[in-house]
Amino acid sequence: MAVLKINMKKIAISLSFFILLIGVQSCQKSNDANLSSSSTGIGGSLARFTIVGNFLYLLDDATLSVYDISNPANTTVIKSLYIANDLETIFPNDSLLFIGSQTGMYIYSLSNPSNPVLMGKALHLRSCDPVISKDSFAFVTLKSGRRCGTATDGLYTYDIKDITNPIQIDSFALPTPAGLGYKDTTLFVCCENNGLAIVNIKDPKNPVLKQMITANIFYDVIPLNNLLVCMVKDGIDLYDIADVNNIRLIKNIAN
Repeated sequence: MAVLKINMKKIAISLSFFILLIGVQSCQKSNDANLSSSSTGIGGSLARFTIVGNFLYLLDDATLSVYDISNPANTTVIKSLYIANDLETIFPNDSLLFIGSQTGMYIYSLSNPSNPVLMGKALHLRSCDPVISKDSFAFVTLKSGRRCGTATDGLYTYDIKDITNPIQIDSFALPTPAGLGYKDTTLFVCCENNGLAIVNIKDPKNPVLKQMITANIFYDVIPLNNLLVCMVKDGIDLYDIADVNNIRLIKNIAN
């Protein structure tokens, strides 16, 4: 049996956001027929675990563990892979897993879901490093600081047409960037005390800051169709993003 050394505080934070999201998603499903009913749940960019089909993928500080959850009463670890030290985030997209660490981005293939295979990586200066992907691009936020390292704060864009060789094509300065998510050609980047950045990525090589919402302290976001679910200091903020030029707060769900 594999022995896991898990940062339970980080897992607990991710799980809390995941549980709150399930409640929001259930309400959204009842009002929006376009939201896939086959989805098993959606995690934010700061998540340390994700579910794809019958498998749960879980990060500890250095290892990716794969659980078979096809029989919930008999969940088993079927594989544990050492990736790198200081792993932080995991993001699934189609048949790929994007894993962020404090020193790089790693891309794993899920062609065989029980056996993730490393396809490509991009290393960087030590920093806190959430990552998401859209089409043939990956977006990474790097944040410096006492715990995170010395990288320059900002949004970094990678061309991943060739996933075996991700290439950085842009860096865009943003203060204290953390979690991020997108809807169509709009990227939402949490900047903690500095607010929520609304960035146009119609041209991924030339992102444009359109607005900064400073109504709260933002840590992570999940866009759900026309709803933006934000993990904030005092709980969850829900924003209407049907018109990204007129984003409005719907409700705050306090802790």
